Amino acid sequence: MGPASFTPRGGSGRAKLRGSVPTRLGPRPGGHSPHRRPTRILCARAPVAEPIRNDLHKAMEHARSIHRANVEGIRSAILTGELDPASAARWITADVETCITTMLDAVRDHLGPEERFDGGGAVLGMGKLGGRELTLGADIDLMFVCEAEAEAEQLGAVERFHRVAQILVSALAWNPDAGRLYDVDMRLRPYGADGPLAVLYSSFTRYYRHDRWTWELQALTRARVIGDDSAFGRRLATAATEAIAHAPPPAIVFAEVARMRRTLAREQPARGSWDIKRVRGGLTDLEFVVQALQLAHASSRPEVIQPNTGDALMALEAAGLIDAGEAACLLGAWRLYSTLRQLQAALDLKDQDLELAGPEHKAVVLNCLGAKDWPALRGRFEKAQADVRRLFRLMISSTPARVTAA
Repeated sequence: MGPASFTPRGGSGRAKLRGSVPTRLGPRPGGHSPHRRPTRILCARAPVAEPIRNDLHKAMEHARSIHRANVEGIRSAILTGELDPASAARWITADVETCITTMLDAVRDHLGPEERFDGGGAVLGMGKLGGRELTLGADIDLMFVCEAEAEAEQLGAVERFHRVAQILVSALAWNPDAGRLYDVDMRLRPYGADGPLAVLYSSFTRYYRHDRWTWELQALTRARVIGDDSAFGRRLATAATEAIAHAPPPAIVFAEVARMRRTLAREQPARGSWDIKRVRGGLTDLEFVVQALQLAHASSRPEVIQPNTGDALMALEAAGLIDAGEAACLLGAWRLYSTLRQLQAALDLKDQDLELAGPEHKAVVLNCLGAKDWPALRGRFEKAQADVRRLFRLMISSTPARVTAA
């Protein structure tokens, strides 16, 4: 995607540069301490000096250079065993968030008085970014939401925040010296290609109450405000939670989720037996189970609304909405799938069937997963698929039993 290319689908809100890094990382199969910070992850939270911030292009290149160093540091840490692949997603997400907030501040500082946006505005991370489940080189899904204090100022607020969004997306999507930085996807915003790049807060709340499809509520379960702890950012997060709580009745949710999965299976079939996302019983089926249960129970158990799939599964178990055995099966499958996808990305095998990988790459995969040989790993993968398929049929396809239980 070039610098001017956007691919849309069908109190201050100023973002702050946040210096936090993940402190709760998942267990590594090999037993290494998950809390040890990988030595190859470089200057992930370096502040932006004032002279640099006053020059938009220098600020952008500063963010890009840190990002490039972090990507290589994380990749090396994964492949050398310093960082388990399942935990790497939180480090990758933290790096992306820092890049976004650094660039957002630079854009706002750069704009002149006529274009400057001083109202409430926030960036929503959707999908894997919202769930802190990014892999190296993954697309990032964003939504821009703003507000104005007076009704007469709304149009101007949308136009100015649209300009902020436009510059930021271009900067994130393209680096003229080193090529693509991120593929930025804006297709999850209200009304898709027919809607503005920046969405007014009142339009956001109205859309998700009255005009959304069920699959858009599924996507909203992954939404998370990026780098903004302002009053507006908190209000936007609350509005997203309330929209999810007003999902259709459980029977409709389960029927719509099942229908959408059939549509995806027909229109986007698996590209091979190791297509972890698309195979039946794969990651998409697992995520649909979690999202359907979140939508079905959010009004009475709002604590299950967790953007991260693993956190959501644990919340569903704690709420008594799935039993310990179901939670163990789904969590085990999710961790396996997440690890495999992270390794595919780290080894630059994202579009390649793992079965066709070279012996050196296979050895890395086996070592990270603690599998003795390839048939053993294949067996674990197929068992996880079977477990997810069974639970998808039980929890989503068998709607009368699940609705009665609810």
